[in-house]
Amino acid sequence: MATIKEVAKKSGVSVGTVSAVLRGESWVTEDTRRKVLRVIRELNYRPNPLARSLRTQKTGVIGLVVTDITNPFFSLIVRAVENYLRKYNFNIILCDTNEDYAIGVDVVRVLIDRMVEGIILVGDILPEEELEEVINTTHVPIVAVERDYGNIYELSMVLVDSVKGGYIATRHLLNLGYRDIAIVTGPIESERNYSSIGRLEGYKKALREEGIELKPEFIVKSDFTFNGGYTSVKAFLEKGYKPRAIFASNDLMAIGAMVAIKEKGFRIPDEIAVVGYDDTPEASFTEPPLTTVHLSMEELGTQAARFVVESIKDRDFVPRKYILPVDIVIRESCGAFKIKGK
Repeated sequence: MATIKEVAKKSGVSVGTVSAVLRGESWVTEDTRRKVLRVIRELNYRPNPLARSLRTQKTGVIGLVVTDITNPFFSLIVRAVENYLRKYNFNIILCDTNEDYAIGVDVVRVLIDRMVEGIILVGDILPEEELEEVINTTHVPIVAVERDYGNIYELSMVLVDSVKGGYIATRHLLNLGYRDIAIVTGPIESERNYSSIGRLEGYKKALREEGIELKPEFIVKSDFTFNGGYTSVKAFLEKGYKPRAIFASNDLMAIGAMVAIKEKGFRIPDEIAVVGYDDTPEASFTEPPLTTVHLSMEELGTQAARFVVESIKDRDFVPRKYILPVDIVIRESCGAFKIKGK
């Protein structure tokens, strides 16, 4: 097997220059880079990542932990993170906690043992006290996505303006003349449920502004899954409740809700209008197409990856918080086009 010294000798450069080419250093000229890469191919040279990491204490690996990889919201973020990190020669170790704190604690410890250079947590991965312990006992940069650890200032956070998202979804339905509006929420039992609570607060705010009394029975608790949206809305309708519109806190629940609504014999949007949240690709293909709050999963992932790369490369990097803006994409499920056509 060829060695780095043999590559350097045949290329007519130093071992340090070969290493710089492999790291993608910008100071290497294009001619030198091409020459070295050509020799690497000719000699079939393969760097030893373990030896390099032991020598440099750098592995070129980022840990990426999500709560549910089957949810399109998370899978699109994963793709964006990987695309950004690839440009800086980082690879990822992807872990799924299945929304289980115990698994989250275990995988974060494993990632640290594997000497990852940074960790991105997407969703509610760790309780606050556990994350504080990780930060206090390691020097691994950590970025949290869609989980507001408000009392921890040693990590960067990338968040969606969930209150605004819930507000504009409800406001849109109110502007169309609907008054009996139900909301299907994700978990809202504790402060850890950042996005669910924010969207619910936005919903309440819009109703208050309109002078509409909040109906507790119109807050339908679910779990951010298709089946959760389906079963919770089916049970809600079977109790005899008849909302004129439903705002679901993510698209999966909205799609599940639409199935339940149709099964109970109601027409969308003529009898019950529906609005979702996230603007996942599936939202365009429902029948009717789903009106939804748009946010850029690509931007969420890219910003998180940017923060972790900057914190690795810059020792003076100061953790920061980024709030992603949202807007609404109007399709047929809310009835806007029929109302305008009258």
